[in-house]
Amino acid sequence: KNWISLKESTSLLSTESRAFLYDLIIKLKLNKILEIGTYYGGGTKDLAIAVSHNNGNLITLDPSADRTNIIQKEISSWDQKVKNSTFFFPIRSSDFFLMKNYAVLNKDIWFDLCLIDGDHSYTGAFSDLINCSQYSGPNGIIIVDDYNQPPVYSAVKDFLKINTDWSEINNSINLHYTEFSKMNPSIEKLPFLILIGPENPTINQNI
Repeated sequence: KNWISLKESTSLLSTESRAFLYDLIIKLKLNKILEIGTYYGGGTKDLAIAVSHNNGNLITLDPSADRTNIIQKEISSWDQKVKNSTFFFPIRSSDFFLMKNYAVLNKDIWFDLCLIDGDHSYTGAFSDLINCSQYSGPNGIIIVDDYNQPPVYSAVKDFLKINTDWSEINNSINLHYTEFSKMNPSIEKLPFLILIGPENPTINQNI
């Protein structure tokens, strides 16, 4: 956290949130990461530095044409090892998962961690959850930002209803209760819902 807090960042995430993600990647030795929602690349840099320590790779997606050049300039300013660990695609997540010609989406690829912070509509969040779960490895982790937005919270809840092999880490979601005033994050003071997948998933299933 001290290392993170010393850095200025364009990320919308708090220092605590960025430090949590950084420590999670380092401590669990995660090396295949997908970020949906690059924004200006501030939080992306923290993820990229962490995963580069593990000799892994980060794929980050953002469809905003207004931010593409800014993101590319940001990534180009990083240390070489961090740059080499990062693959930016200026497209929607739905298009990314549909385009099977991407080498990263071959049948042998999965993600240890997916961070969903893109389209905050119900449809967008639910689609990202389904797609990420199909490409999550053993005990894969999906972290959903902005849990307190009702469309996002509803998408997570409905995803868990139909994907019973996935669970939220602290059982803080009542799948049959719809009162949005009772929404809680997985970890107090962090804006995340954190989901854990099965130990023996079916990678890249076609449904």
